[in-house]
Amino acid sequence: MRAKEFLKERKNSIVKNGLKPEPSAEFAMPGTHRVAGTSDRHYDLGRIMQMVACADGTHMPSVPDQSWVGRNNTAHPYTKLEADMLKKTYKSLGLEWDDAIKPNPHNKSQEHPQTENTSPIKSFGGYPR
Repeated sequence: MRAKEFLKERKNSIVKNGLKPEPSAEFAMPGTHRVAGTSDRHYDLGRIMQMVACADGTHMPSVPDQSWVGRNNTAHPYTKLEADMLKKTYKSLGLEWDDAIKPNPHNKSQEHPQTENTSPIKSFGGYPR
């Protein structure tokens, strides 16, 4: 059996060409929405999924029109050395930047203080000897 005999996708049947998918796709994907957005589809889809997380299906979610990042690029240095390297690079390229999230005093990734760091499960003490 050849792959073209059981694969239903065809080159000219993709959604972006305005054609409908094969009828067998309706069984696998009963709901599919095409959403018109801006040229930055990844950002648009990310915003859609953030709003879906706030939605309950009956009321319009109230979410700001942009995340705290907006349409800006972000860089996330993990150490002070990396942060200093980025700052020098921004300056040499004449780019504007700011610390959207101030580095913590330890200059490293940390768990939030309210994170539960003890297990509710008692560890196995081993077999008796």
